[in-house]
Amino acid sequence: MDKDYEEYLKSSGIYEIACRDFIDNHKNTMEDIAEAVEAYDFKTAHFHAQSLKGRAGILGEEILAELARELEEALLEDVFLENIMQKLSKELERVLVITETHGHAQELPINTDMDTVHAQDVFDKLIPLLEARSFDAVNMIGELSEIPQTMTLISQIEAVDFDKAIKTVINLRKSMEV
Repeated sequence: MDKDYEEYLKSSGIYEIACRDFIDNHKNTMEDIAEAVEAYDFKTAHFHAQSLKGRAGILGEEILAELARELEEALLEDVFLENIMQKLSKELERVLVITETHGHAQELPINTDMDTVHAQDVFDKLIPLLEARSFDAVNMIGELSEIPQTMTLISQIEAVDFDKAIKTVINLRKSMEV
């Protein structure tokens, strides 16, 4: 991966989002592919391999992307899959371990020294956006990321799960009240 592109992804927060997305969508991919192959559902197995290839490419994991491409071709050509599946499984496991450290930032305990007034102001701006189902809520992720205990809230907003996000932000507000 180009170093400038990699630096941009990491500094913008996109890399962390891509890691979380990768983990959420591919932690069971090998099982899904194996089940599809066992059921002779090669179209579904191919879909999973193709999805894995694309997302691995986004993360710059060229070896994983190449192995997923090889599996795609093998599925189309009805070639023996076991060797490719074993290599792919090992590489996927390696990438999942790496992305786990980037994709799920550890939740921080509420810091009593932090600016709770600022956090409450951010929450006050966010709640009406969530209630209105406004995608402008996504624009507040940068501000939210500076507030401890907001990773779950951010994930809910990214997933456009505004109902859960409303409940989460209300609970966060309550936890910050003195």
